[in-house]
Amino acid sequence: LLLTGASEYEVFNISEYLATAIGLIAIMILAAIGIGLIMKVSMRLKKFEFLEKETFETEYGVTGLVKEKKAVFENRYTTKLIIGITLCILSTVPLFIAIGFGEQENYMQMVSVGAILVILSIGVNFILRAVMKNNSYEQLLEEGEYTRSNKQKENVSGKIGSIYWPIIVAIYLGYSFITNDWGRSWLIWPIAALLFAPIAIISDSIARRKVK
Repeated sequence: LLLTGASEYEVFNISEYLATAIGLIAIMILAAIGIGLIMKVSMRLKKFEFLEKETFETEYGVTGLVKEKKAVFENRYTTKLIIGITLCILSTVPLFIAIGFGEQENYMQMVSVGAILVILSIGVNFILRAVMKNNSYEQLLEEGEYTRSNKQKENVSGKIGSIYWPIIVAIYLGYSFITNDWGRSWLIWPIAALLFAPIAIISDSIARRKVK
């Protein structure tokens, strides 16, 4: 974006094609690095997935230690969330500043978009780091979203979803190909989404009654 803008407004002596090529190459390199890091982290965390979905018992003293660490982290958690949310809100400021220069400074508006993305990424990084660490404590303590009742609820919803959505896909494709009414067949998706919520709630209620 910055290179294309620099070429368009003759900030740098670079052709638009070269600017686009450099930008795309940079995006592909960063995307490859990002995907590689995500895969590496996912493989490392795969053995701990049961903490989110299954009930478990901790060894003696583990619960107390985790509670202590969570209490110590509480202030940092709040601070990081505040910083992250504040940065996300303030990320639009560069655009307003660029607009203040007037229509003649169009390149400044492009620079401001880049600044917005940078500030947003920093803010999101603060939020994600705080939430992920707090979630790890909640998983070990089976608190918040990871209580045993919630795990049971998610398991029921997950099993229903694994059957429900393939059926919806089959209905959508079957109806669309038979009627060739692709212009309206997309309505199946919002209707299916609206129906899924009550189905999941009713199924969860039935499952809880069986447990009782």
